[in-house]
Amino acid sequence: MKNGLFEHQHRTDIILLTTFPILVAFATSYFELNYIIATFLFFGLPSIYLSLKNPARFKRSLIFSLILLGIFSLIIDYPAYVDKSWFVPNSAFRFLDNSTPIEDIIWAFLWVFFAITFWEYFLDKSGNHRHFSRNLRYLIVLGALMLSAFFSAYFLKPEILNIPYFYLKFGLILFAVPIALVLLRFHKLIPKVFSIGLYFFFISFLTEVVGLQNKHWLFDGPHFIATFNFFGHLIPLEEIVFWWGLGVPGIICWYEFFGDDHK
Repeated sequence: MKNGLFEHQHRTDIILLTTFPILVAFATSYFELNYIIATFLFFGLPSIYLSLKNPARFKRSLIFSLILLGIFSLIIDYPAYVDKSWFVPNSAFRFLDNSTPIEDIIWAFLWVFFAITFWEYFLDKSGNHRHFSRNLRYLIVLGALMLSAFFSAYFLKPEILNIPYFYLKFGLILFAVPIALVLLRFHKLIPKVFSIGLYFFFISFLTEVVGLQNKHWLFDGPHFIATFNFFGHLIPLEEIVFWWGLGVPGIICWYEFFGDDHK
């Protein structure tokens, strides 16, 4: 792929970023590392490595990751808790009536930041290093409206936030629909989005194995399309489709449309 993931100058980086998470998975399993430490090793250290190799894009990647975190972390985690889409059993601290674990906030930020720094280093070859797209203002307005609606419901009518099959619904809205809309409009992004999706499918598989084994999270809700036995643990189809498969491609489509130049 020209100007893509497997360029000659990127081969060493790809080998490192493929080997390292395998070592982290073994270490997390063997030493029974907790959720925060495992998250930092899987997502934080690679993000730091890529940021040091691509410092010109660090600030923009960081800011956009924080914007997405600010908009979506509570909006997603609270209804997920109510519907039992997933649960973190050993959280050090929880927000909003013990619903949202601090570990999920840290995980969400580092996951998004790693995805964007990976995209910027390997796959985004545009000359736009510092400036955001004008569309970012629309994301900020959308985020403000969504947060206002969420907290209004939380304080005034919390039963609205009890959404059956929440994982399916938020996965379609947050990931599947934006991917379809952006890639239908900007066809040149398709092979690059597929490349990053393939890599993060591999990362997601590894983190899922050790996450379930070490009880970082579990799935005990009734509202899933289907569930499977995954190395002795229950896993919903939604987890495989929306986190493993569509999660990072969805984040990149949000980034390209609202923050970057669609190239």
